[in-house]
Amino acid sequence: MTAKQIKEVIAARRENVKYLTQKAIRVVIDCMESGDYSAAHGLKLYQYNGACYCELLEVLNENKKALAK
Repeated sequence: MTAKQIKEVIAARRENVKYLTQKAIRVVIDCMESGDYSAAHGLKLYQYNGACYCELLEVLNENKKALAK
């Protein structure tokens, strides 16, 4: 699953996807893999659009198998 596909899924669920960038998605994926979310806390997505950040976590968790490819 690409960052563009992830953003499309979230955009279908939420109206406001401000700050949801490919970089932010990559940072959150890297955080999930390492288990250390401190890098994600510096993202504008986390700071200013927390609901979208939570939706991103949900989508990533739902699609763990697709991300592993």
